[in-house]
Amino acid sequence: MSCTEYLPYTLRPKAQESPACENDVVLENVIVNVGKVAQLVSRVHEASCQDPRVKVDVVNRMGLCVSFAVKCNSCNFSLEPIQMSDTVEKAKGPPAGALNEMAVMPAVKTKMGLTDITTVLTCLNIKAPSKTAMQTKFNALCDKMAAVNERQLIKNQEYLRKVTSLLPAISGIETQYDVSYSSRPQGGSEKAQQSFADIIEHTTTRKLPIAAAVANKHCRRKDCDHRQDKCRKTYSSEKSIAASERSLLNETLNNVRTAGLITLRSVTTDASTQLAKALREYKAENNLNFSHYKCFIHRGRTLEKHIRALQLCSIPKTCDRQAYMQKLASCLRGRVRIELKNARALIKGDGSFIRAGAAAVRVITKCLSGDHRHCKGTSFVCRGHLLTYSTNCLPYGMHLQLNNKDQSLIEKELEKMFNEDGLKDMCKLFNTNMVESLHSTVYRLAPKSLCYSRNFSALCHSAVHSTSVGPSLSTLQLAQAAGLNVKENSQMYKQLRLKDRQRKYDSKRRASADYKQRRYYLRKKKSNRSLFSNSLYSIGQEASPMAQEHNYGLTS
Repeated sequence: MSCTEYLPYTLRPKAQESPACENDVVLENVIVNVGKVAQLVSRVHEASCQDPRVKVDVVNRMGLCVSFAVKCNSCNFSLEPIQMSDTVEKAKGPPAGALNEMAVMPAVKTKMGLTDITTVLTCLNIKAPSKTAMQTKFNALCDKMAAVNERQLIKNQEYLRKVTSLLPAISGIETQYDVSYSSRPQGGSEKAQQSFADIIEHTTTRKLPIAAAVANKHCRRKDCDHRQDKCRKTYSSEKSIAASERSLLNETLNNVRTAGLITLRSVTTDASTQLAKALREYKAENNLNFSHYKCFIHRGRTLEKHIRALQLCSIPKTCDRQAYMQKLASCLRGRVRIELKNARALIKGDGSFIRAGAAAVRVITKCLSGDHRHCKGTSFVCRGHLLTYSTNCLPYGMHLQLNNKDQSLIEKELEKMFNEDGLKDMCKLFNTNMVESLHSTVYRLAPKSLCYSRNFSALCHSAVHSTSVGPSLSTLQLAQAAGLNVKENSQMYKQLRLKDRQRKYDSKRRASADYKQRRYYLRKKKSNRSLFSNSLYSIGQEASPMAQEHNYGLTS
C-alpha cells in the first residue's frame, strides 16, 4: 500500500477561538483576611478623594492567595499590590501563601481528596490552585505528617513508661496487634499491594498506639533502585503480601525494643498460625519473655460460623432453616461470651478460670434445651431456678427442640473451641477491637478503591496520630509543623476545639449504661418489627403483603 492511499488526518486539531464575552470582567470570589481588608480600606481613606471612582484589580495570584491593586480614576491615586492573606516562611525561597497550605490539609486529615477540594472551591466560585501545585503541597504535607506521628509514638511510649513507674503492680504493657490489607489476600491470587500493621496498648484506658509499619510495593520514581531513603517502596514485589504479616510484626516489635522505653507483657493477635510461629521465633532470637494471647472476639466469630454450617436434622418444621441457624449461632455465641465474661470477673486466677469456664461452656446446650440439672454450681448465667426465668433470648422464644444427635454436634463444636486447651490462649479475654477500629480509620483516609503509591504510609500515620491525640489536636499539630501560625482567636482554632469537645461528649455519652440499654431495646425492636412484617406465617390483620401474595392456606 502506497503512502498516497492513507486517509488524511490531523495530528493536532486547530485551536478554535472562544467567542468574546460581553464583559471581560471575570466574576469570582476570593478569600481575604479581615485584617488585610481593614488595612486596604484605611490606605484608600487617606486619599480623601471628593469623587472616588476606585478600581480594584487582582494583580498577583498564587493559588488561593491574591494581591489587590487599587487605583482611583478621579485623582490618580494608586496603591502598590497588597497581599490579602497571611504567608508562611519557608527555609528556601520566598514566603508561601498560608491559604494554599490550609486548603490541602483536609486531604491529609479527612477522606476528602484533592479533586473534592477543587470541587468545593469551584462551587464557591473560587478559582482553585492548579492540580500540580496542590499535589506538590500534598506530598510535602504528607512527609511532615509522617514525621509528626513518629515523634508522637515515642511520646506515647514515654507516657506508658511513666505509668509503669508510678504503678509498680504493672510489670509490663499489654498490647494487641493486627494487619490490614488494601485488598484481602485470597487463595490462588493476590490483588493487594499494600498492607498496614500497628501495635496498640490496652493497659491504660487511653489505648495508645506505640508502633506502626507499612508494606508498600509501589514506587512512582523513574529509574529508582529502591534503595534510597526517599523511595516509597518498602516491600519486595517478588514476596507475597500475605507474608508481610510476619515481617511487619518483626518491624513493629523492633521499633519498640529499639526505643527501650517499655517492656511488653503480652501481645494479642487473631487466630493466625503465621503470627504464632513468628512470635515464638522472635522471642527465642531476642531472648524475650512475653505471653501470646488469641483474640476472644475472633474465636466467637469462628464459633458462630461453624454453628451456622452444621447440618441439623431436627429443626422444627415451622421455622425457616436459615433464619433458625442464624439465630441459634448468634444465641450460642452470646451465651458463651457472657459465661466467660462473668467467670473472668469472679475468678482471678488463670488456672481456676480455665477450668470453670470450660465447665460452664459444656452445659450450655443442655441449658438451652431446658435441662438445668447441671447448671447449678457450673453456669454463671443460667437463671432457670428463678420464677422470672424467660426464654425470650432463645431462637423464636422457646427452648431448643433438637434431638441428641444434633445436640452432640453443637457440643462438639463448643468443646473444640472452648475446652481447657483452647481457653489457655485467651484466658485474659483480650481482643483486637482497637486495632480493628484504627484500620477502619486508615481506610477511610485511604480508601481501598484508590491506590496511593507515594502517600499511603503518610495517610496511615495520619490515622494513627488522630487516634493518639484526637483529630482536632492532630490537625493543629500538623498546621504547626507546616509553619502555620494558628492563633487561639482564629476561626480554625475555635472550630477544631469545638469539634473536639463534641467528640469527647459523644464518646462519654455512648459509653454510658443508659445509652447502651436504650440502643439495645431500639435495635431489638427494629429487628423484630422487620422479622414479623416479612413473615409468611403472620396471621390476621397483621399479615404482611408478602403473606397475602403467597397465601398457601396458612393464614386462612
